Amino acid sequence: MTRTPAHPVDPIFLRRWSPRAMDGRPVDDAALASLFEAARWAPSASNSQPWRFVYGARDTPEFAALCELLAPSNRAWCERAGALVAVCSRAVDPSGAATPWHAFDAGAAWMSLALQGTLLGLVVHAMGGFDRGRAPAVLGLPPGHEVHCLVALGHPGDPALLPERVRDREAPNARHPITDFVHRGRFGVPGLAARIAPVRVDLRVEQNPTAAFTAFTREMGRWWPLADRSVSGADAIDCEVEPAPGGRVLERSRDGQTHAWGTVSRWDPPDGLTFTWHPDAPDRPPTAVTVTFRAEGAGGTRVALTHDGWEALGPDGAAQRDAYAVGWPPVLARFRAWVERSP
Repeated sequence: MTRTPAHPVDPIFLRRWSPRAMDGRPVDDAALASLFEAARWAPSASNSQPWRFVYGARDTPEFAALCELLAPSNRAWCERAGALVAVCSRAVDPSGAATPWHAFDAGAAWMSLALQGTLLGLVVHAMGGFDRGRAPAVLGLPPGHEVHCLVALGHPGDPALLPERVRDREAPNARHPITDFVHRGRFGVPGLAARIAPVRVDLRVEQNPTAAFTAFTREMGRWWPLADRSVSGADAIDCEVEPAPGGRVLERSRDGQTHAWGTVSRWDPPDGLTFTWHPDAPDRPPTAVTVTFRAEGAGGTRVALTHDGWEALGPDGAAQRDAYAVGWPPVLARFRAWVERSP
């Protein structure tokens, strides 16, 4: 298949894939040195460079030992490789302290090696199917080190010589769209997806920011239209915002039940707060509401509400956004009436 990027990238990223067909010729030392040199220049936290490689060139005892570690399904086609490489990393620093990023850095080094192999016209194929129990002894792995994968290197060969089980798979595959794995701000909100405009409502209230913030949060149950904007409807008797990050936006009903509308992620009185929004639907991807309070003029406050993250709702996002665009203004009008009530 022809790989086609959805966004501009260098062609090397499309050329790199993981063939299995190799012709059995050894990969010489000059090519191996080039691959390891590319890995050498991979990014590394604090320049610790924790990656380690153990290789075996074709027709050597080291190659045979590495080949024996492979799962039989991999060994069947790796027997024609020109070299095998184990990708390992040092999991502790010289002082003995753990380095949580060692595998991340080793992955960066592996990708550098793979891209250089592609530039050299080599087959470069990483495998997780090997005997992890025996590998440390075969590799002579020192304490504090881990092995991540084995890599087959070789010169391209005839796919017709591959075992029938993998012959039909000898082609570059596609990839999921970036919206499947990139999230904006938090998991559940697809990143770089077609944006749905946030709902924005702002109004001035004749009260200072501290009083306005308190009314919005601590006194929510006094002004929120519980009868028609709640989970329990006519049985709803109160709602509140628990005053701390991790606190709930909570509804209470006449029978003593509670219903979570969301969770506070930012609590910064009197400047503002942010909370997720999923009224009594914790398994549904949440949207997010941010409310800010800014002093405006003599004794007034500009209150601005932004309700965002509609993309997380998938096909329902646009319709939900439109419904809340109609719903928020009258709710905030009630808030203003409460804040500005006569003593």
